[in-house]
Amino acid sequence: HAGPHKTGTTSIQSFLYNSLWKNATFLDKDNLAIPTFDELPGVFGDTGPMLNLAHCSIKNYVKDGGQMNIAMCNRLRFGKFHGFLERHHNQSDNVLIVAEDFDRVKIDMVRILYLLRPYRRIRVVVNYRRQHDWLPSWYNQIVELYRPVYIRGEARYPSFVEWIDETYHQFKEVHSIEVAQRFRKSGRFESVDILNLHEGELLENLFCNYIPHASATCQGIKDGAKATKPNIGVAHEYERLATKAYRLGKLKHYHSAIATKVAENIKNAVVEQGIFKSADAFPRVCLNETFLDQLLQLEMKQERKHLPKWYKAQGGDNGLREAFEKSKHKLCSMDDESLLASGVLDPIFEDLNK
Repeated sequence: HAGPHKTGTTSIQSFLYNSLWKNATFLDKDNLAIPTFDELPGVFGDTGPMLNLAHCSIKNYVKDGGQMNIAMCNRLRFGKFHGFLERHHNQSDNVLIVAEDFDRVKIDMVRILYLLRPYRRIRVVVNYRRQHDWLPSWYNQIVELYRPVYIRGEARYPSFVEWIDETYHQFKEVHSIEVAQRFRKSGRFESVDILNLHEGELLENLFCNYIPHASATCQGIKDGAKATKPNIGVAHEYERLATKAYRLGKLKHYHSAIATKVAENIKNAVVEQGIFKSADAFPRVCLNETFLDQLLQLEMKQERKHLPKWYKAQGGDNGLREAFEKSKHKLCSMDDESLLASGVLDPIFEDLNK
């Protein structure tokens, strides 16, 4: 399972390892083998050891943005992982690898095959999420990761609109359709399927319809087995506002540990003091209509080609246009610069400084 990021991969990993730790029997019944940190040691632990394999598949390792160097990958390659693969191959088991970082442009497809030997029949599944839903989710994850950097003033805290203007083409390359096409064009995999996140429940869809001979796991999910660690993003509009207020000297007491709490206090105060009718009624800056139309047309083109039956069933162009319009508010940002310049929120900041 090659991700990409923000399409439910963390939920799949959580489900698999939670099932292993609870000694659930359905994976064994389906002859599904899942490597643990013992077989895939490296930077990533907990429910993420399969990410170590993905980072060892990046062409120039750390030079290409990976977090596993050559020495670490050699320990993985010549350690227990190869024995794990040999054992399960001899037992005719299927090995399931789930790592969102297989979405990287610099993934070496030949190295994947080498690392997974003696298995030769490798199927790839990529999750599809519409860009107008996927891009805001990506943005929220990135700004949360860089929160300390923004607070220290080491980088400018971009709004979603600014982030899209600066990085869209980079992130477009790791969208599901692009990822699937790279795997297909390599010609090295038995199949490359696209799982539609907008159709049905992820775990049930994956194990009941995409992973072969997984009937026991499919039934386990229907009976209530689920992920324990969903990676659900949250909006960061008020946190960005608070961070910029701090950098301007309007807020005195502010650091990473209290950033979320301060942002929530501001969010509540703007409603309580009647500045906004609701917490979401702030002034906005949105992506320009030319870009929005291009994004909509791209989604239409992708779904007509790659998900034709579902696309027609959900209303075709009109159905997608309706869904797009309902989500357009996600493609806007708080106009924090104008708010801060106006001084309308200064009384709130002064109260927080007491």
